This record gives sequence, structure tokens and C-alpha cells, in this order.
Amino acid sequence: MALTGYERKSLEQYTAPELREIAKTYGVTFKTEAGNTSLNYSRLNKTQLIYEITYDVDYIRANPNLKYDDVLKNKQNRIVPIKRDLIGIESPGELMYRIMKALDDTKGNIPVAGNYYTFIYRAITPGLLFDLHPLIRGSDILTDKFFIGYNYHWQLRGGQSPIRKYLLREVQSDIYQMSTEEFITLRGVNYQKFIQNRS
Repeated sequence: MALTGYERKSLEQYTAPELREIAKTYGVTFKTEAGNTSLNYSRLNKTQLIYEITYDVDYIRANPNLKYDDVLKNKQNRIVPIKRDLIGIESPGELMYRIMKALDDTKGNIPVAGNYYTFIYRAITPGLLFDLHPLIRGSDILTDKFFIGYNYHWQLRGGQSPIRKYLLREVQSDIYQMSTEEFITLRGVNYQKFIQNRS
């Protein structure tokens, strides 16, 4: 029987070969230094394997404590009405407005490691390509000037690292927190908006 990654208390308790088997179970892909998508898990060490598996959406969905089939039926999932009402011609700005309105009761200013967030971000660095509407999982790297997050929109775009540094002074809205169920639903809403700053 294939390993699921949920037989033990944490992924840390698996060996590297076992983690490669878990990654294979979910078809986990990762980006090489050249920007290509790869399934060659032998290139990854144990820490890298844990990282890639942890953030894989199929691994998250397989969590035995999360009934994914019930996600879209969950009345507590504030993103469900937005996804249900999509007709396919909504602009990213319109979708972001709906999302912020839906998540208004869990807005704040500072992210916490391990939680999911979205917000409006406008980078000012000349020539930088950035996502105006990041969808992130916060990391434990947080200062009074910036925080680090794993942006799932960059994962969809490919070619660039999804791990991004966000300067607090460039955050243009509140920071909206969501549940794991809401995050899974929101991944199916195409509200990302990539902008290239002028040089």
C-alpha cells in the first residue's frame, strides 16, 4: 500500500526514500534551478522533499481530518458563493473585491506562520514582476518591515520561485486570513494579476 504521508505525526518522521514514495503518490512537481518542472525526486534532499510535499494541494486535500468532498458544501466556507457564481468573464479586480468583502471579518495587518492569506500588494521596485493579488501561506520569517510567504499564484505561473518577500509598506490593503477549506476553494478562482513595473 502506498504511503500517504499521514501515517505518522509529521513528515519529519519519514525517511528520504519514504518521502520520495509519498511525493510519487501525489505526483508532486517542483521547479528546477533552470525553471523546468520535474518529477525527479532523487534531486531533492529530505528537507526539500518535506517542503514540496507540505505545499502540494493534493497532499493537503488528502488530509484525513479534512473532508474535501464537503468543502464546497460547507456553509462556513465564505469563498463558496464566489466560486459558485462565477460566469468566467469577471476581472481580477472584481474578484478581489468580492474576496475581500467575503473575508472582511478575518482581516488584520500581520500574517502568522502556517495560515493562509490574500491581500493587495503593489511593489515599487523598477522592473519587478509582481502579483497584485497574492494568495499565500505565511512563513515563520517575519520582521517589522517584511514577511515571507509561499504564493500559490506563482506556482501556477511557473518559471519563478513561489517563495516571495513582501514589504509591509507595499501592502495596499488589510491582510485577509482564510481557513484551509477556503484556501482550497480559492485556488479554483483565477484572480491573480501579474504586473511588470517599468524600468
